Amino acid sequence: NRAILKAANMLRRDNIPRTEIDGGFEYDSETQLDATGHMNEASMKAPAGVFRPHFPPAGLPHSVFLGLTPAIVPKYFLFDKVDPALARVHYPPVEYTTIMPPFHRWIYIEQPRKQQ
Repeated sequence: NRAILKAANMLRRDNIPRTEIDGGFEYDSETQLDATGHMNEASMKAPAGVFRPHFPPAGLPHSVFLGLTPAIVPKYFLFDKVDPALARVHYPPVEYTTIMPPFHRWIYIEQPRKQQ
């Protein structure tokens, strides 16, 4: 999680809004809550009437969580694997270590490929 936060902060230093960063469930949930005060979930009882079905734009990596976080319109994605459907950006990957092999891993910053 610290590596995701470090990668997101690299983007934020370049004035990229938090709502344009898909950082995974925890990061996106906090972004959604900061932006709207609630998650977009049909079972929500309060505030009443705030749920709106949300379908992310086509061409984005599949995430089951983007429907819960409509405040996020991602232009950058933070993943622990290179996604062949996305393009790498000029930001370097963020390295982190774990207690399980492989001990050295990376968070990659990617974005959708330009449509031709």
